[in-house]
Amino acid sequence: MIQLAKESKMSILNSPETTEKILSLVSEGYYDKDIYKELKISNATFKKWKDEHTIEYKKAKAKSISIALKNAQNGLMKKLLGGVNKEETLNFQYDDDGNETLVSKQVKTKEFPPDTLAIMFTLKAGDPEKWNYAEFKRLQIDDAGSDALKELAMEAAKYSLSNYQKPPEVSDEIPQ
Repeated sequence: MIQLAKESKMSILNSPETTEKILSLVSEGYYDKDIYKELKISNATFKKWKDEHTIEYKKAKAKSISIALKNAQNGLMKKLLGGVNKEETLNFQYDDDGNETLVSKQVKTKEFPPDTLAIMFTLKAGDPEKWNYAEFKRLQIDDAGSDALKELAMEAAKYSLSNYQKPPEVSDEIPQ
């Protein structure tokens, strides 16, 4: 008798409408746990359904990942470029009959600058050798060291032989 109940659940799951609904939820990014809880079935039953619909499930999952990546790229691009947000505030007045009338409309615009962290992330992802933090620090240290060397060279240039007069020649004669 329990076997019949399981068979009936699988037949409901395998119906075209339910299968389409499940695949739609998967492609929208829902977790398996949320799907089988909504369907009021066990994880094991859902796994059986997945095993029977492997190809369709994988395609729906790939679509979900593709959509998520596209959304992430769009969000990152907005943070990289900065921009303007517009915010509208509508004020209504209600008469005695409950009818609403628009009294005023306020539009506020707020600029937001490019996000430095998003820029750094993009640079590191695009050229990790160049934008590696450790490499950046090493270059800073090297640059600071080269400044010290420049100072030493400038200091040494002060002591150039051309800056000094030739000493007078000393004769071998002994004055009397």
